[in-house]
Amino acid sequence: MVYPPYLQRSWQRSHNLTNGQQEVLEMSVSEAECMTHILQNLLYRTRASHSIMPLQSESLILNDVVADIAEMTKKFGVA
Repeated sequence: MVYPPYLQRSWQRSHNLTNGQQEVLEMSVSEAECMTHILQNLLYRTRASHSIMPLQSESLILNDVVADIAEMTKKFGVA
């Protein structure tokens, strides 16, 4: 797995990259952060299933989740 802070530093210093390269790097940073979040959640759930730590549930408003997904889709041009 690529370390997200490394990608973030690369993105901040990417002044000599083309727009396309900067966009790909930005998407990579976003995906690395997302993957880190997923792995952290998986670790928390694994610990919770072994009673090492309590699992905390979080209420979400479905409309907000769908709106966030739609926004990300527009931002990264996913069809």
